[in-house]
Amino acid sequence: MRNTPQYAIVDPLGVLRYVGAIDDKRTSAVADVAGANNYVRAALEQGLAGKPIAVTQTQPYGCTVQD
Repeated sequence: MRNTPQYAIVDPLGVLRYVGAIDDKRTSAVADVAGANNYVRAALEQGLAGKPIAVTQTQPYGCTVQD
């Protein structure tokens, strides 16, 4: 089983740099978004700055998708 949404960041050379959840808050409550650790934003900022990406994989959460 998989979950949706699941985010992926692929660099210009086609290398997968991050895959997983958008953030660390397993909720859709607007009030929780401000305090969330946004994994996708962090990975993009680190990658574009030429730095190693600290978190490269997380467990996605959301609706279950079955094969």
